[in-house]
Amino acid sequence: MHRSPLALCAALLLLSSATSLAAEKKAVSKDAKVDAKAEAKTDAKVDPKSVKPEAKPAEPKGVVHKLEKLGLKLEGPKLKSREGDGHWTLEGDGLMFTVGKPSDFAPKTYEEAKGAKADYSPEHVTKEEKLEDGWNIQFENRGAMGSNYFVWIRRTIGGTPFICETTASSAEQASKIAKICLSMAKL
Repeated sequence: MHRSPLALCAALLLLSSATSLAAEKKAVSKDAKVDAKAEAKTDAKVDPKSVKPEAKPAEPKGVVHKLEKLGLKLEGPKLKSREGDGHWTLEGDGLMFTVGKPSDFAPKTYEEAKGAKADYSPEHVTKEEKLEDGWNIQFENRGAMGSNYFVWIRRTIGGTPFICETTASSAEQASKIAKICLSMAKL
């Protein structure tokens, strides 16, 4: 009896599929047995006193960000930085803020800065402190897109004033950025 090449190919394909299916069923069956054994071990009663608490991962050390042209360094999570017109923008890890020399129109004293925040109709002032070399003002207002969290930190380092600022979308972001800004130091 003569069979066509097409019928032969179809038969081989069917045989190959059946073999693969049998092997797959065997593997699934074996995996199910392994899973059942693992589940049986998990269901066994465990003395709570014998269970050791999981070790917490060590808090990562901050990365030192060097802003050579400003003569500054900051410490925080790994961030990308890019130079702008008289300032640097740092971003990453869900954060974005600028560091640079204040403009001629920026408040020059702590009292001026406290007065300037009134322009933003703050609903809640989270931090308002005079620093030895500047100030740290943080507040929240409500805009068309929801809450905004402002961070204004001005420091005079090596005789030069610098401003580190942002408008963040969460209190957590603002807090992280403030911590980084407060780490500003001479390079």
